[in-house]
Amino acid sequence: MKTYFTPPDALSAQPLGEMEISGLDEIARTLQSGASLCAQHGCHVVLVYAPDKFRVLHDFCTFSPEFIYRNLPLNDVPDRLARMAASLSPTMEFLDLTPALIDDVKQGRMPYDTDDYHWNEEGQKVAAAAIGDYISVHGTGSAGESNRSSR
Repeated sequence: MKTYFTPPDALSAQPLGEMEISGLDEIARTLQSGASLCAQHGCHVVLVYAPDKFRVLHDFCTFSPEFIYRNLPLNDVPDRLARMAASLSPTMEFLDLTPALIDDVKQGRMPYDTDDYHWNEEGQKVAAAAIGDYISVHGTGSAGESNRSSR
């Protein structure tokens, strides 16, 4: 099966610059505000990371020598987001969908459109199942209880 990557498909292979770091800081401020509001109302936040196409597929692809991302390491955005969630609130949790999507590819399925970076119907099913499984195991929680999980 062939797939195509464009720069938006391969954000995970690009190092983080000042703009991206600033964006993560803004995400932290927004999540902190949301976590505070949720805590006041007896709920908590689960930060769900939806990986880009390259992060999921890179180990399954053979790249042409001229492909600019072929030898670049993946950036650490999922780890940064997991640390962010842990540092912002004791009731904020983190779910990384990368392992579920990689497992789907290992089963011979393709969760992304071949010529686009969006999930196809398969990817949507995988994400929904992973989130459903997470809720089944961890419950919906409530403020004051920690349901934190590790990646």
